[in-house]
Amino acid sequence: SDNAANTVANKWFGNCCVLTMLGDDNLGNYVFDFGNGRDASVLINYIASQKSNKVYGVVISHYHDDHVTLAKVNQFLNSSLIDTSDCHFYLPHGEIDWSSFTGVTYQSIETAIINSLEAHNINYTQINVEGYSQYFGDAEVTFHNVTADKFGDYYDYMYDEDMGLTENTNYNNFSMISK
Repeated sequence: SDNAANTVANKWFGNCCVLTMLGDDNLGNYVFDFGNGRDASVLINYIASQKSNKVYGVVISHYHDDHVTLAKVNQFLNSSLIDTSDCHFYLPHGEIDWSSFTGVTYQSIETAIINSLEAHNINYTQINVEGYSQYFGDAEVTFHNVTADKFGDYYDYMYDEDMGLTENTNYNNFSMISK
């Protein structure tokens, strides 16, 4: 999927995963990224088809458009097919230093998504503790690669996924890992 730093239109990387909890006490869904579709309709329709259309949590690994966009977040939060009334978003790299990037940054996308969550009265946590842990139903999820000490040489890494030298910091290295 195209993004601000990718000139190859047919890479089609991306991620979207839904963890559905089926127990009586915590019936609902947890979403990991929104994928690389044109919009969030496939994700929304999938969740609406489950035993529960409730979404308790959303994890965003990073702000490339094959993982999330502001339009997908807004479509998701405005959908009448799913229930996001108790939803909590988990956002990446609270300690990132956008000013250390060379070329393209994703700070404006991050800010726009945070502003949208606040406008929709959606709670969020910007993860800035390595190994931060959260229970999603009975599943414990820990988050990694989120603190400044983990970023090290990432800011100076200018190679794309095909090992071609670019003019931009490779933002993929800053992806929050969920375990």
